[in-house]
Order: sequence, then structure tokens, then C-alpha cells
Amino acid sequence: MKSQYIFTNTQFDSELKRLQILEQVSDPASRRRILATGLTTGWQCLEVGAGAGSIMRWMSQEIGISGKVTAVDVNTRFVENTFLPNVAVIELHGAFIWRLWEFGGKNLIAVSTDKYNCFSKKLPRVKN
Repeated sequence: MKSQYIFTNTQFDSELKRLQILEQVSDPASRRRILATGLTTGWQCLEVGAGAGSIMRWMSQEIGISGKVTAVDVNTRFVENTFLPNVAVIELHGAFIWRLWEFGGKNLIAVSTDKYNCFSKKLPRVKN
């Protein structure tokens, strides 16, 4: 399946630089919004639109080893070699991304894309 992501074929360095600039501008507000949900140790978090990984790494530190961050993007080239014990990186396309909530056990979904600064949603506790 061919990706519809418009930045798929960009040069690695220029795309990484673009994402890092977006992180510098957007991360402070994104972190405030995420912290406002009550983010704490042990949470199970899903980040949709991991980009260069700054929010993924930050959430990993905030939730500690007892929590988990699942980072999803249509192109994971900047985060695929992340070796954090509480982080999983998944490359998914299209409608599959929006069905990840079905995996359950998540406390937070943070969506970061080029269009949206950050949308965070605290989820009700899921009973297994």
C-alpha cells in the first residue's frame, strides 16, 4: 500500500529539521495540555503522530517504567530506533490508526499532527 503521507519522500535531514522546529514551537503547549489530563506514573498512553519523538520520550519519563507509551505514525523513520523500555513504536496507515483505542487499557490519547498542535483525551479506566 502506497503511503499518502505528503512528506514520505523528503530528504531525511530536512524533514527531521522541520519536525524539530515544530516540536520547539508546539511542545510547551502540548505538554501543558497533556499534564492537565492528570498524566502520572503508570499510565498507558497512545501518541498518534509521533513525528521526531519528543512528546513520546517526554511521556515515557513522566509515566515511568510501570507505564507504557505506544507511539504511532504513518512514517516512523525518526523514532523506529527508540530503545526505551516503556515505549512501543508502531507504523500504521489510514483508518488503522484511529482504531488503536480498541486495544484498551489506555489512559491517554495524544494526537500531534501538522494540522493540530495537540489534542489530548483522558480515557475512562477500562476493566479487563
